[in-house]
Amino acid sequence: MTDQQIIKILLDALREYIEPVIKGTPYKLSEIVGLVMREYGHKVARELKEGKDIKHILTNAKGDYRNGRYHGFSPFQIDIGSFPEWINAGHWQSLMLSSAMCIKVLEEKRAYLKNRGWNKKLSIEKFRRSVFAAYNCGQGNVHKALSHGADPDRYTFNHDYSAEVMRFAGICQEIINEQSNGFYRSIRFMMDRMKDAKLVF
Repeated sequence: MTDQQIIKILLDALREYIEPVIKGTPYKLSEIVGLVMREYGHKVARELKEGKDIKHILTNAKGDYRNGRYHGFSPFQIDIGSFPEWINAGHWQSLMLSSAMCIKVLEEKRAYLKNRGWNKKLSIEKFRRSVFAAYNCGQGNVHKALSHGADPDRYTFNHDYSAEVMRFAGICQEIINEQSNGFYRSIRFMMDRMKDAKLVF
């Protein structure tokens, strides 16, 4: 499967859960889908090939298997080390609750970096990347990287986490735009048909 195909599947499956929780925040639907693609897209592709249903895949998503146990839960890969009670309560299997937790975590990272002035020192794009990098490697590590003039991805997995999230977000935004254009084309077509019908009658 191509990245575009997987991202479209994730967008269609998660949109109804993500859109309510990003209202009033600086995050875009495409960015959160891009985050899920970076965190769990490879497993989604593999499990879809095995014939599993996308809803089943997402509500049972576990990753980062180390030392005999999983450390990441939900398609947003919420860390059990940081939120053990939340995960042990089973909240991670709710796509709405896990979407909200993803935003909560991002907001904690953003507040930390903002309190240290990085929102004013960096470009808007680089600050956004820094917040997503912190989701992966922790805000302290991103602060350390930026303080040494390094890229925000210096301490992220494969040193490309936020860059990949934004790349996937770009693909997702193109899909969203195409869907929106298709919707409005359908509306215009229906309105034209209604006008024609009025002329006939």
